[in-house]
Amino acid sequence: MRETCSVPKQHVHVFTDGSPMERPNDFGDDPATASQQVAEMIGLSTELTKVLAEELNLTDEDPILAVRINDAWTAIHSQATADAILDDIATYNMVPPNRRDAAGHRWIFHFKKSSDIDDCRDQVLANSPNAFSLSPAAFADAVAHGAVGLSAIPMAFCAVIHKIGVREDDVQRYDFFYK
Repeated sequence: MRETCSVPKQHVHVFTDGSPMERPNDFGDDPATASQQVAEMIGLSTELTKVLAEELNLTDEDPILAVRINDAWTAIHSQATADAILDDIATYNMVPPNRRDAAGHRWIFHFKKSSDIDDCRDQVLANSPNAFSLSPAAFADAVAHGAVGLSAIPMAFCAVIHKIGVREDDVQRYDFFYK
């Protein structure tokens, strides 16, 4: 089951491994803690974690999609292809030359509302289906039932940060590149 980012904040459910998990509290974390949580979820470097913390300190209340490219995917499809897909996310529903990626970063994307992230994902899936893979649980189930030729490598790993207030952020993993 693909998680949508429009779940209620009191009970954020993560279905990455097929089992629900609740956020331990109903309150957000400060930007430094939230950026560290994102780093752990999607594997950001120390440098990128600092960039994200700075961005969260500057951001008001829009949801943010943080993306880390999967090197295994780019080894097959190329960094140029990944960059083109990231540009599609950055320009989704934007009037040119505006972009939704922060300070020209191709990995921090600001959205007006959570449902816009879902809509963007649907458009990326329609335009670039090779960027998506089955979730680990769905892949294992499909293989167990004899399916072959399936992709187990998503283009990227993602997290969504919901700005609760100026100094509070709620973080959740988001399976943007999973079918």
